[in-house]
Amino acid sequence: MPLHDEETFEFGARNVVTQGDWLPLINILKSHQIHDTLAAFSVRDIISLIANFDFISWSLVKRGDNKVAHYLPHRRPYSLEGTLWQSVVPDNIVSWASDDIYTYIDVHLI
Repeated sequence: MPLHDEETFEFGARNVVTQGDWLPLINILKSHQIHDTLAAFSVRDIISLIANFDFISWSLVKRGDNKVAHYLPHRRPYSLEGTLWQSVVPDNIVSWASDDIYTYIDVHLI
């Protein structure tokens, strides 16, 4: 579901750092070129949305090193409206994020 400008910038997000585990999609988004695929409609929405940011970076992260991104879409209850946690984040998400941070530290800083 595409985000609308007022929803996207409600919290002042103008600079975004993104990570993903699917290199072909990351390359498409970096190039801003929409290919004729089944996912073209989603890519078109993403490209339209990212045009509103001042800065956005894309980087590849192995699936095992990015538990939040892997498990979050499978979290229940599922909502097509999206979910935003402003002050209290569910414990399982905090745990996944902690695991991701420790993996990042082990791989990049030690």
